[in-house]
Amino acid sequence: VGAGLEAIVRFTGSSGPTVAARRLGEPVAAPPDRRRFQVRRRDVFARWLLSFAGEAEPVAPPELVDAYRALAEQTLATYAGIP
Repeated sequence: VGAGLEAIVRFTGSSGPTVAARRLGEPVAAPPDRRRFQVRRRDVFARWLLSFAGEAEPVAPPELVDAYRALAEQTLATYAGIP
């Protein structure tokens, strides 16, 4: 746990969980598919975003985008050998 950071997330898709999550956080002036979140634990937040199967992804700050992408790559590598 460290100092909090402000995250901007882009939501796409229309699944129920994505629509519900799109109501969380704070609105961003533009574009309308983005929301602002105050994040205390980057790793937990990145895992939460990954649960949306590509319908939610961070666009800022860069350290959150990098953590999210690394987590996605690790997850893919874990399941790569499963038929």
